[in-house]
Amino acid sequence: DTQPLTATLLYSQVFHASNMDLSNPSVESTGGWRFQGKEKDVIILQKRTPDSPFHSFMGKGIIELPPQEVYDSIRNPQLRFTYDSMLKGLHIVKRIEDGLYILHLHHETTQCFIKQSRDFCILAYERSERNKKMLVGMSIDVPECPPNPSCTRGRIYYSGWVVEPYKINGKIHTEITYLLQTDLGGLPSTLVNFISKRQPLAIAYLRDYLISTSSK
Repeated sequence: DTQPLTATLLYSQVFHASNMDLSNPSVESTGGWRFQGKEKDVIILQKRTPDSPFHSFMGKGIIELPPQEVYDSIRNPQLRFTYDSMLKGLHIVKRIEDGLYILHLHHETTQCFIKQSRDFCILAYERSERNKKMLVGMSIDVPECPPNPSCTRGRIYYSGWVVEPYKINGKIHTEITYLLQTDLGGLPSTLVNFISKRQPLAIAYLRDYLISTSSK
C-alpha cells in the first residue's frame, strides 16, 4: 500500500516550496526548488536532480473559488481535456476502490512539424485531510495497461495536485499547487523543457475554465 507514502512525498515537496510568498516570489532556493518565472498569474518552480531522468516542475496559483469546487473538478478525469491541450486520449483502465483507480493517458505535441507521442499508465489516488485535498499519481505497470509499440511509454514519479484554502479579504478561495515529475523518454532536451514548463500552466487553464462555468 504505497498510496499514503506517495501522498506524503508529494506534499513534502509542496511544503518545501510553500514558504515562497505568492505575492512576492523570490529566487531563493527552497528545498531544491527554484523560482523560474510567473506567467498567467502562475508561479513556476523547477527542481533539478543530478543524474535523474525525471524533470520536475511545480506551479502555484490562486483560484477565486471555494476549495471543494476546485477539487471536485480535478477529481473528474474527463475535465483534464479542459486544461491539458496535449492530452489526446484518456480512459480509466480499472477502478480499484472509491478514490483509487488506474488511468491511461495519451499525449501528443508537435515541434518543427514533427509529431511526438507519449502515453502513461498511472495509479491515481485521492486523499483528503483537514485543510488540504490531494490528487496524487505515479506510474504503474499492470497487465491491463500494456505498452503500445507505436508510442513511447513515459514515466511519472509522484506528481499531482494539492488544494488548500486561501483567504482573500475575509473570503475563502483556493491555493492550488500542481507538481509534475516526469520522464518523457528520449525527447530532445529543448522539447522536454518546453513541455515541462508549459504543464504548470494547467492551473491557469483550469482557473479560466472554472471561472467561466461557475455560478459562484
